[in-house]
Order: sequence, then C-alpha cells, then structure tokens
Amino acid sequence: MTRTFTASFALLLLCASSTLAAPVDWNYWMFNQAGFIQSGNQIVNVSYSSADYHEVILGSPTWAPTSTWADGTILDNGLTQNNNVMMLFGGTQTVNTLSFSQPVVDPVIAIWSLGSVVQGPASFVFTGYNPQLVVGGPSSEYGGSPLSLSGVTVSGLEGNGSVQFVGTYTSISWTNPQFEDFYGFNVGILGLVPEPSSYLLAALGAAGLWFARARRGTGRKSH
Repeated sequence: MTRTFTASFALLLLCASSTLAAPVDWNYWMFNQAGFIQSGNQIVNVSYSSADYHEVILGSPTWAPTSTWADGTILDNGLTQNNNVMMLFGGTQTVNTLSFSQPVVDPVIAIWSLGSVVQGPASFVFTGYNPQLVVGGPSSEYGGSPLSLSGVTVSGLEGNGSVQFVGTYTSISWTNPQFEDFYGFNVGILGLVPEPSSYLLAALGAAGLWFARARRGTGRKSH
C-alpha cells in the first residue's frame, strides 16, 4: 500500500509540475556591461560584451504588457521597470555575448521593441543555438506585432517577446545584423546548476534511506 501511495503521489506531483509555469529570476542591469540575478540566496553576476553601441537605460521601458514576456504556462512572471534595459543599436555582424558567473538553467532573453515601422524589421541571430519563442506581442510604447522565429533568427517589427534556451549555459552569443535606432533586451533564468556538494548531500541522504529500509527489512526476517 505504501509503494502504491508513493507512486501515485509522485505521479500527481509530476502532472502538477508540468502544468505550472516556472518563476523567472530576472537580471537587474546596473551599468553598461554589468548586472546581477538573485536566485534564491545566491547571486549570479551577468556581464555583456559587444563592439556595437549599447547602453543601460534606467527605469525604461515599462516592460508592458506582461503578456508579451510571460505566458502563464511556461514562464510565470515578466519584468518591471526596476530591471532596466540594455539598449542596442546594432547593424553589424559583431558578436554580442552574455556571460554568467556560474552555470544557469534554461535562460530566457526578453526582447523589447525589436524592429521599426520606419527602418524595417530587425533581428537577433543565435547561430549555434536552439532558441524557442515562448510568447510575444506588441509593445505598450510603440505597438507593433509579435516576434517571429525562423531557425536561429528571431525577427520583429516593433515587437516584444521572450526567447528561451533549454539546457545549461555559462554564456549566450548572437548578432544583430540590421540597423535600428534602438531596441533592447534583458535576461532571466529558471534556476542554477546545483553545486557538487548538493549532489553529495542528496546521494548521502538516499544512501541513508536505503540503509534504514534495509535494516527494517532484516529485522522483520529475523522474527
């Protein structure tokens, strides 16, 4: 009966977790090349490198509407103005790189106001990656349309959207080949890779449970 209950409970947890959106820990840009993400009680430092013109804009944009960043199914929460935005101009094949101070799980790049009705579409080209477009829509500031994904290229015409990279990463790189006056982005993560000590504790805990059960089993046989 205990095994049946345990198996049923595990299945219930699995089904529940598959229907719940994951909370995103978003980056707070502080300077033109530095930010940080707080994930639980840990801090992940974020750095950005590019030869193209870029700058951190404080308190902008509104990151609205939230529905263009979080769909409530995969991603649970969007950004706020406190997160700031890294503003880009682009227009070259310069490689832009986001780097994390430790391995992160399933990072998400939120792209704001990509493309212009005057200057035309713009794009992020994630060569060598497998980007997945989660959600998108018009920006509150400029309207527009949702982002689109074709292979490794995310394009927009005044569009917002969230792009996820499933897996574990220490950096993500891309190019912005089309020129546009300004568009922006930020980054979030769904978790961190546990430190080796965490794996050791989990293994010791599992071994302890196995040993306790084995002793109980031996005790029953002796009577």
